[in-house]
Amino acid sequence: MKQRVRVLAVLILLSSALLLGACGGGESGSGIQGVEIDAATTLGNVSEVIGSAHVRREEPPRQTLLARLLSRIAPSEAVAASLLAGIRVSVLGSSASTVTDDAGSFVLNGGFFDFVLVRFEDAGGNLLGRLTTVIPAGGSMTLHDVKIDADRRSATPATQELQYEGVVAWKDCVANRLFVASRHRLLSLPLAIDTGKMLLSEVGGRPLACADFALGDPVDVHAFLAPDGTLGYGTAVRVGG
Repeated sequence: MKQRVRVLAVLILLSSALLLGACGGGESGSGIQGVEIDAATTLGNVSEVIGSAHVRREEPPRQTLLARLLSRIAPSEAVAASLLAGIRVSVLGSSASTVTDDAGSFVLNGGFFDFVLVRFEDAGGNLLGRLTTVIPAGGSMTLHDVKIDADRRSATPATQELQYEGVVAWKDCVANRLFVASRHRLLSLPLAIDTGKMLLSEVGGRPLACADFALGDPVDVHAFLAPDGTLGYGTAVRVGG
C-alpha cells in the first residue's frame, strides 16, 4: 500500500514538473488556470431507460404533429422515444447541464476534469441514474448508448470513447504502460495507456514502440476506456519530441 502511494506521488510530481515546463507556469486571475483550455466535453446518447420508478414519474409528453403522426405509424417506437427525450444530464460540482433531445443525445461543456460524476434526472429533478468516468482537462468523452436503470439509479454506457491532448508523465514498458496526463492542466491525473492494445506512432505515421516515448513527450490520444480504467484499442500519436 505504501509503495502504491509513493508511486502515485511520484507520478503527480512528474506531471506537475512537465506541465509547468510545457505551459510556462500557467495564468492566473480566474482562479482556474487556462479555463478555456481546461473546458472538457461530455457527449453521448441515452439508448434505453428501464425501471418502474421512471415509468411512474413520467408524465404524458406534449406531442408535436410529427410525433403524433409517428405514433400512429409505429406506436411502440414513439413511446420508447418519448422516454429518451427531456432527461436532464449534469456533472456534479459543475454548472454544466443540458437535456436530451428526441433521440436521447446530449452534449455538456464545462470546466470539469479528472474523475467526473454524471447525473441523469427526470423533468421533476428525480435521480434516474448516475455514472463515474474520467476526463482529462481539455478532453472529450463520448458515452455511447447509455442504459439507465431507474430502480438501481445506475447508468451504464456500452462504450466510453476518449480524446485528449496529453503529455507522457511516466512509462513502464515491461508492463506495457504509458502514463499520459493532460498537457493543459497542472496536477492532472495521468491515465494508463495499454501499449499492447494501442497503435503507437508519430505524426508522419511511422510506428513507434513504448520505448520510443520519453517523459514530457506531447501525445494525442484517441482510445476507449476499459472497465479497469486503462485506455486501449485506439491511437497514441507523438506530436513532438
